[in-house]
Amino acid sequence: MKRPTRDGVRFGFVADVHHGPNEYGKHGEVALDLLDDALAGLAVAGCDALVDLGDRITDTTPHEDLQRTEEVAALWRRARTPRHHVVGNHDASVPRDAAEHALGAPLTSHVTVYGDVRLVVWNASVRYPGLRIADEDLNWLDRTLDASDAPTVIVSHVPLGGGSLVGNAYFEVATDGRGRYVDEAVARERIVRHPGVLACVAGHVHWNALHVIDGVAFLTLHGLTERFTTPPHASGAWATLDVAADRLRWEVRGGDPIRVDLPRRRPGHRWVRRTRGDPWPT
Repeated sequence: MKRPTRDGVRFGFVADVHHGPNEYGKHGEVALDLLDDALAGLAVAGCDALVDLGDRITDTTPHEDLQRTEEVAALWRRARTPRHHVVGNHDASVPRDAAEHALGAPLTSHVTVYGDVRLVVWNASVRYPGLRIADEDLNWLDRTLDASDAPTVIVSHVPLGGGSLVGNAYFEVATDGRGRYVDEAVARERIVRHPGVLACVAGHVHWNALHVIDGVAFLTLHGLTERFTTPPHASGAWATLDVAADRLRWEVRGGDPIRVDLPRRRPGHRWVRRTRGDPWPT
């Protein structure tokens, strides 16, 4: 299929498929149909790479978890576009080698370059509850960011940008260690001080959100089968991120759409920060 004419690099995203039983807001029984529709939309969008942000299944038993992972993977394997997969907390019940075999793709942290943009796939620990960033994951991120000042997009399962979770059906009350890493600020400071990072994209919290820090766009994508913001139907969300010469354009399709158009962060751009009593810089 011929890619639509445009400038820059386009990434496509799906998050939180949750193939499995209906559970709370997740309409897992329609997950495969919704994923099929999302992948068809992404094929028409003409992406340079696709990213699965994790939680492919809702875990129940080891046998069912592997079977459902294989069913989700069968749809992903039909995609003709390069793809990358992140491990979500509900995926962790499936042995990594078995999941990699099903997907035909690695589930380790890695970097791939598309055009002039580095896609950093950060498969950090998702041990749940009590989410914490493992030392080896943080060290890997440090080494990877230090290796190049090229324009960079980071993808992970758990969001890294902070921001309010008020109104979130899952994490308004159970926030730290569940909705986000208890030590996310450590990773976030390393990210925003790196001159090349443009955006971080994640799933996990089952809603669309944007938080901009030092010019870095922290984006979260709605869950494909989630319906707490779109009752009684699942959101059917999928998204594209265009990294153009001077803009970032993020568009979520489905029942809870959103469109964001931001200036691309200038290399090394940092905001002014003050503490109480500090004079304003002149």
